[in-house]
Amino acid sequence: MDKTIAIRIDPALHKRISIRRVENGLSLKEYIVGLVANDLKDSKPLTFESASVDIISEKSIDEAQKVLDFVRNIITDKEVS
Repeated sequence: MDKTIAIRIDPALHKRISIRRVENGLSLKEYIVGLVANDLKDSKPLTFESASVDIISEKSIDEAQKVLDFVRNIITDKEVS
């Protein structure tokens, strides 16, 4: 089943899109879906190894570890009681 995507765009961009799609004899859907499909065709799946250092920093890993330790302490305390 097809899904629906609704977006708001600048009127000037909308005009440029309309002109371009008409030049190519495409419907709006064909034009936009084609652009997205071409972009995705050449993309590689994001893996942990390829993730940017900005996304997964040592600081964020340290913060996550602190949260895990905190939760582990709560669980351990409840099991002992």
